[in-house]
Amino acid sequence: MTNKVNKQKQLLKHCASLGVMLAAGYTSASHAAICEYIVNNEWNTGFVANIRITNDTGTTINGWNVNWQYSGNNRRSSGWNATVSGSNPYQATNLSWNGNIAPGQSIEFGIQGTKSNGSSAEAPAVNGDVCNAGTPTPTPTPTPTPTPTPTP
Repeated sequence: MTNKVNKQKQLLKHCASLGVMLAAGYTSASHAAICEYIVNNEWNTGFVANIRITNDTGTTINGWNVNWQYSGNNRRSSGWNATVSGSNPYQATNLSWNGNIAPGQSIEFGIQGTKSNGSSAEAPAVNGDVCNAGTPTPTPTPTPTPTPTPTP
């Protein structure tokens, strides 16, 4: 009888461990900022836009980088309030004074660009470690090892 009780306790312990592993397997990203691309103005061959990063968590974001890519012929020609690299795709990182975003606050940086005569300015998706619009990001879950079933 003692052997059966020990096996049941061991089985319960394994089930509890598996539950903890499964719960830990689905965690939100380190930040859950909302990242938006906003076209402010456009004319025949150009446009001005902002990228806004809004911290909708309870924790300060310390440093950020985001990226975007135009699918058509829009191209960035200049900008302000971020260090931008690349030539479609682009990557932007914070400056020394706008890297920390307190909970509930947002920062914006600007883009001036070119486009085909008469076409509309694109508003591409903005991605990055801080950008997930508050949606939890699944993380890989270890495959559980089967636990033998106790026999009576």
